[in-house]
Amino acid sequence: MGVAVFGLERDRHNGGRAYQWGSQALHHRRGVRLRMVNVGASTAIDRFERFGYPVCRVYGQSISPLSSDRQRKHFEQTHQER
Repeated sequence: MGVAVFGLERDRHNGGRAYQWGSQALHHRRGVRLRMVNVGASTAIDRFERFGYPVCRVYGQSISPLSSDRQRKHFEQTHQER
C-alpha cells in the first residue's frame, strides 16, 4: 500500500559547507534533522479524502484508512465505550 509521507526540517544540522555556483548558492549540510509524518494511504487520500490512520487514544489500536464506513463507525463506537 502506497502512503503519503511529508517531511519538515527542524532547523538543526551538524554543519557543512557552502558553495557558489554562478549566481546560485549551494549548501551541503550533514545531519539535517527532519520530522517525517505519514499522513495515510495515498489511495484513501485520493478517493475519500481521508488522512491518517484512526487510532484509539487509550489502547493505541488503529484501523486502515481504507476500511469501510461501517467498520470505521464500529471502531469509533467500541472505543468510545472503553
